[in-house]
Amino acid sequence: MMIMTLNHDAPRGSAVSPRVALLSILCFWLVYFAVATIRSLMIDWGHQTEMLAARAFVTTGSMIATYIVYLAMRPLAGRSLAVNVTAVALLAIPAAVAYSSMNWMAFNQLDKQIEAEKAREIENRKYVIDDSSVAQAREQARIAIAAARDAIRQATEQAKAAAAAKAEAQHETAAAAAQRDAERKKVEVDRKKAEAERQAKEAQRDWNQVRTAALREADQARREALREADQARRDAMRDAYQAQREAYYAQREAYREAQQSYKESIEEARQAVEEAKLNGVDIDINEILSSIPAPPAAPTPPAPPNIRIDSTPVPPAPPAAAKPAAKPVPSPASPPAPVRVAPVPPVVIPTPVITEPTPGTVMIQVGQPMSSHKEKELSIAGKIGDQALNGYFFFAAWGALFLALSYAAAVRAAEREAAGYRAAARDAELRALRYQVNPHFLFNTLNSLSTLILKDQKDDAEAMILNLSTFFRTSLTADPTEDVVLSEEIRLQRLYLDIEAVRFPERLIVDINVPAQLSNACVPCLILQPLVENAIKYGVSRAKRPVTIQISAREDSHGLVLSVEDDGEPLGDDAKLHGAGVGLKNVTDRLKARFGDEAACRYGPLPNGGFGVTIFMPLIRNGL
Repeated sequence: MMIMTLNHDAPRGSAVSPRVALLSILCFWLVYFAVATIRSLMIDWGHQTEMLAARAFVTTGSMIATYIVYLAMRPLAGRSLAVNVTAVALLAIPAAVAYSSMNWMAFNQLDKQIEAEKAREIENRKYVIDDSSVAQAREQARIAIAAARDAIRQATEQAKAAAAAKAEAQHETAAAAAQRDAERKKVEVDRKKAEAERQAKEAQRDWNQVRTAALREADQARREALREADQARRDAMRDAYQAQREAYYAQREAYREAQQSYKESIEEARQAVEEAKLNGVDIDINEILSSIPAPPAAPTPPAPPNIRIDSTPVPPAPPAAAKPAAKPVPSPASPPAPVRVAPVPPVVIPTPVITEPTPGTVMIQVGQPMSSHKEKELSIAGKIGDQALNGYFFFAAWGALFLALSYAAAVRAAEREAAGYRAAARDAELRALRYQVNPHFLFNTLNSLSTLILKDQKDDAEAMILNLSTFFRTSLTADPTEDVVLSEEIRLQRLYLDIEAVRFPERLIVDINVPAQLSNACVPCLILQPLVENAIKYGVSRAKRPVTIQISAREDSHGLVLSVEDDGEPLGDDAKLHGAGVGLKNVTDRLKARFGDEAACRYGPLPNGGFGVTIFMPLIRNGL
């Protein structure tokens, strides 16, 4: 007999096989690789091939580091839960540092290359005002001013010549004529001087118009450049904000997947603990949950960009109109003074400068380049430490998965052990029920044999003893827990009926109806024996007339149906029809132990007298 004992002092965790551990490591990091690749494709940082190779290097190294953690955790499979959780928390630290170091080595050069490309792109987006139009306007103004100066010089020379002619005429003519000539010359000089002043005013007005047009064009060009720069800055800030939102969505999706994986691991651990409790293994789930580090907080959505222009250029004031010179009152005796034109100052167009950008804005340089803005960068140790925090969460999550697998293996081992106990109990119950048949049958047969001996029927008693020995030799060689084919079961019942036919040679009639196609159907050994005994005891022995015992078998939609019926006298009120007899109770218990709820036993009086028992069981054929 097989004896099994339950060891309550066994460790609550069980060693995970290397195959399962490798499979969990492979699946865990392949999920990480897939999520990171999808996130990179959504953000579109460029250099996808290089980033894919670097990510594959980090994933492979992380698998190796995780397998080393598994090798370190494997000897602790028989230790307590606190020891395992502490070991996972401590071993995840060097593994996370190794993960972050590999991440830095793989992505450092690639990050520098991406930053350099972004810097070149920003440099190409800078705008500088073209001063060619301003220089052209200055040249046109200079030419106009030179022409005005030449006109004034010619007018001055003409005035001097007129004054000399007037002096010469005064000596030759009389005072009246000279006075007349002088007045005429004066009028002529005034006219020419007014003409010269008019030409100077026109030249000044033309110069002012040219300068105003040049300034207006320069201001318009500057405004267009500023407008384009502002639009480019808005587009750049909008693109940067969109990239931040996409990065936030990708981080939030990765966080949700990691949170979901974390919750599923915790839920699996809870289910494993509940199953372990049902099998007698006590596990404190609160201790597990309190020891596992909590996942990081959800990422914060980016703030909307603050699009504004820090400095607005002020258009230059229009040039002041030149004031006309005061008209001198010439003296008759003195010559007119020469006209002096003040030099025109050069036109200066201010260059607009954008002030230092505030945090969160995008700077676009317009005009002269500003001083370079250098961002503060983290050191190598700082970058590795920052990545190590993320890596620690990954290795802690895998550690929780490993502990869940370990305790799930313990639960499965406990289930297998409990299944062995249940199988042993079922076999013991079947053996006990099977051994109840032989004493019951032997008791009835010995009573019949004693009756024959008392009646001095020696030949019948000898035949009964031979049949009895054959029956017991055949039945005792069979395994009580194994099934027999229906043809063998019918053969055993014929031996028993031959024994009973010695007692009731004139009253016992046997009718066996079993189709040939059901001869290989499997049934529990001697399952019909108690039913045939009851038919002999309550049907044949109490009757004064011949009684037919009918044994039949048929197949229906639910399986195999066996029937044992007799047409004896109706049972009295003292008969126990509801399983009180040993035979019916034995059959019902054996069917329940063998087939569970798939088998049933129904019995009761027949309409035309007698009693019938019908057994329903699954149809199992030998060799199938």
